[in-house]
Amino acid sequence: IEITSLNEDLKDHSKRIEDLGGIFDVDSKQAKLEKIIEQLSDSAIWDDPKKAQELNKEKVHIEKELTKFNALESSIQDSIELT
Repeated sequence: IEITSLNEDLKDHSKRIEDLGGIFDVDSKQAKLEKIIEQLSDSAIWDDPKKAQELNKEKVHIEKELTKFNALESSIQDSIELT
């Protein structure tokens, strides 16, 4: 009975994480990251080192946010599969 309860709790957490994805607008952040990567791959951006640096900082920030969110989501899913 404890495993069943744990499994239900994990499924509830999974749903909450899914809902948070909408709040944090993960899809939008992923699209923005792809756009930044595209901009950074254009050699002309490096003619303006300050702009390139700002884009790179934003890229790193978004990557960290997405990595944390995806790790949390993956951890919950793995726990569900193990129960």
